Amino acid sequence: FILQFIITFVISTYLLKIYQEYTNKKDSPDIIIDEYIGQQIPFIFLDITFLNIIMFFIFFRFFDILKFFPANVIDRKYKNYVGVMLDDIIAGIQATIIIYIINIF
Repeated sequence: FILQFIITFVISTYLLKIYQEYTNKKDSPDIIIDEYIGQQIPFIFLDITFLNIIMFFIFFRFFDILKFFPANVIDRKYKNYVGVMLDDIIAGIQATIIIYIINIF
């Protein structure tokens, strides 16, 4: 799964760069691969259960929409393919941490 994640991340980052250069759009709603990448991060570190999958989605969307530090800095500073991918990766990491804490209790 980790290998699939890395390959998908590398290829999609490269294709996102090409897309942005071709269309001159920075964070187009047409781009959804960043959401997919961000939502895959909890699957690397946590058990896959029905409740966890629901929490993965809810907490990822929460952090992705509100963009807490450091995602807000990345989102403001990098208006290119790097920023598009990194803010969702950070949201995925933040969601993973919260769900991990919930699972402990």
